Amino acid sequence: MIDLLDFMDAGILCGLLTVYILLFKKNALRSYSDFLLSASILCQIWAVLLFMFVFSGTIQQFPYLYRTAAPLTFLVPPLGYVYVRSVLYNEKKWQTYDFLHLLPFLFFLINYLPFFLSPLDYKLEIVMKTIQDKNFGIEKQLGFLPESVFYLFRPIQATLYLIFQWRLILKFNRNNPNQTITGQINRVTRWLSIFTLASSGILISFFIVLILYFTQENLFTSTELTLIPNTILGISQFVVFTYLLINPQVLTMMASASAGS
Repeated sequence: MIDLLDFMDAGILCGLLTVYILLFKKNALRSYSDFLLSASILCQIWAVLLFMFVFSGTIQQFPYLYRTAAPLTFLVPPLGYVYVRSVLYNEKKWQTYDFLHLLPFLFFLINYLPFFLSPLDYKLEIVMKTIQDKNFGIEKQLGFLPESVFYLFRPIQATLYLIFQWRLILKFNRNNPNQTITGQINRVTRWLSIFTLASSGILISFFIVLILYFTQENLFTSTELTLIPNTILGISQFVVFTYLLINPQVLTMMASASAGS
């Protein structure tokens, strides 16, 4: 049986390779959409990496990084939504009103400022207690608001953006039934559907964690309790990280398909 952390290691590697193909490989398109997708992938990689650091105990070597992924998780849903929109409607730049999508990220960044600005010794103390008892890490209030607010708001935000994403895809398919380059359009919309399905898997893992968070006094006492949501999360992210590696032709198709939209 593959170890979960090893699986996440493989996912991180695939995610970095995907970002390399999108932005740094010779002849890479480096489109606006590519930057959005890369930003989303990098935010997810950072969250997975810090998760691994905490569970392996490595975080004690980097206590100043602890909890830095929390605000970034609120960038993933809006980046995914704007990415899908940019591909379907050939958008070339960030719109002024899109800055509103950043408000949850800024809200939780400000929420955790007391901890981010705290002395290193205090951060190390929190990290050591978290390593000894993972339940401490999800219960200890580190910002202005209780941690329950973070665990409650995250799936709510993700749900709203997934509804918006599916609405974009369904509306596009309904309004464009007879494209002149149907094969390319189908491949692009298939990728966007897979991308959104994988995001739905991530949402399911959030809801499972939320239910466990509010129903279990000691969530991490039994590893079986967290194995299911962590596995769903790992598989969903792995799909996003690897799909473009397996189907690189989609990258060139996205440019021509969106140009014809």
